[in-house]
Amino acid sequence: MVSLVACSVASARPISGGKMEKESTLEKIRGAAVKEFARYGLDGARVDRIAQQAGINKAMIYYHYRGKEDLYENLFLEIVTQIRKKVTGMFPVDAASNRDIFTGISGYIDFLDEIDPDYARIIMRELAGGGRYFLKLGFPNLVLPVLGLISEIIESGKKEGRIKDINPLYTFFSIVAPLIFFKMVKTITMDTERGEMFFREGYLDEFKRTYFAILESGIEKIQEDAE
Repeated sequence: MVSLVACSVASARPISGGKMEKESTLEKIRGAAVKEFARYGLDGARVDRIAQQAGINKAMIYYHYRGKEDLYENLFLEIVTQIRKKVTGMFPVDAASNRDIFTGISGYIDFLDEIDPDYARIIMRELAGGGRYFLKLGFPNLVLPVLGLISEIIESGKKEGRIKDINPLYTFFSIVAPLIFFKMVKTITMDTERGEMFFREGYLDEFKRTYFAILESGIEKIQEDAE
């Protein structure tokens, strides 16, 4: 699948060798940029290092992008868009039962656990740096669409009497926040003694069991409440 970065420059004139070479160069730039921004953030990243890591002339980066910020913006948009598409595909708006909701959340946990750690590092550095691009791109392309979907599901469940009278906005944050934190901790403790202690064999199943035990008692409307 052609990345969103490649799509964003589809109108650029092709370099020698045609479309396949152009896409290959863009993917090299993207791969090197992910590592650079994950390690140094936007402010600390250097185009020279991206070009060196990609094995290309620095001029090729400026051929496709206006500069470091333009490259970062395209890459960040790609990351949040990929996450949104994956997440929204896990939750059916017409969820027939709470089990459908929990199945979607379980899939989201698996997705977070498997996502490229460098993506997580880029987002963490973005937020630590003030969140300019998260506000510009993350909110409209990730947070608000997912919030809208979750709100619809919660309101539908409330009308059917299987979800408590809870605020969709704060329910969204309550569900997502611990999962994001869980991913952040795993990312920064990878290959350390702490990571070996927290993320031992079978950790994901045990996390899910604990998480859903808490979640179910928090949102499900039990029979006694309905009477």
